[in-house]
Amino acid sequence: MMNQLVKNLMMVKKQYVKRPLVSGTVLDRYLFNFRVNLDTLEKHMPTLKWLEPRNAHGYGVVSLCMILFNGLTIQPFPMIGINTVACAYRYSVMDVSGKEPVPTVYLMGRNTDSTFVNCFGPLILSSRLGKTTSTIKKSKEGSLDVDIKSSDARTVISATILQSKPQRRSALFASTKEFKDFMSDGLVSYTPGLIDGKYARCDFEGAAFNYEQIDAKVSKSYLAEDWGDEDFVFDSAYKTVNVQEYNLRNKGMYNGDL
Repeated sequence: MMNQLVKNLMMVKKQYVKRPLVSGTVLDRYLFNFRVNLDTLEKHMPTLKWLEPRNAHGYGVVSLCMILFNGLTIQPFPMIGINTVACAYRYSVMDVSGKEPVPTVYLMGRNTDSTFVNCFGPLILSSRLGKTTSTIKKSKEGSLDVDIKSSDARTVISATILQSKPQRRSALFASTKEFKDFMSDGLVSYTPGLIDGKYARCDFEGAAFNYEQIDAKVSKSYLAEDWGDEDFVFDSAYKTVNVQEYNLRNKGMYNGDL
């Protein structure tokens, strides 16, 4: 159980507090995008007055983000270098707490297949991390089979990334550029915090990723099972096209009733 001193430190918002920075090299980043009805997405969001679904051509967007990290470190401890597959289901939302709505991201929760990150990550990110097992294998045909399971053996996602050109026409994004711009707008994320009723904020720091659309098939997702297939439709998939540095800054925990 985390002591109260650490909890209090996480709640401080003064600028002179140097907040943790998680850094690493992204070997690959995959986004499996699902389209949902806007009212369905709102129903599954936390009851926060300051977050609303983000509209993408009349739909809400839920994505499974999977990142293959190399040398994941916590500044200022660069000697720690961890390789891990991290993933999270992310809702594309709008923060309406200010004068103008701002695109942002709500994460159901981060997950990792690293026991070390699972144990110590919550102290750095102010939110719980789920423990997963990840299997990524290349078939004889050249396709990539991805299978990620949660600690209770549920399938987070099971998908096949094909070598062929994308056959699926996206209803969410008219082009790869539109997808890149959509992603570049959402650099702030909120996740349920370690303290009930609080939400951990993390900001992405660094250059925007470049993406390419890929051909993929999703065979199973526990979120699709929970929501019902009629309201949770696989739309498109994208991956990064270059190795890139990744920096995530913990900005502290915020009240749910902003």
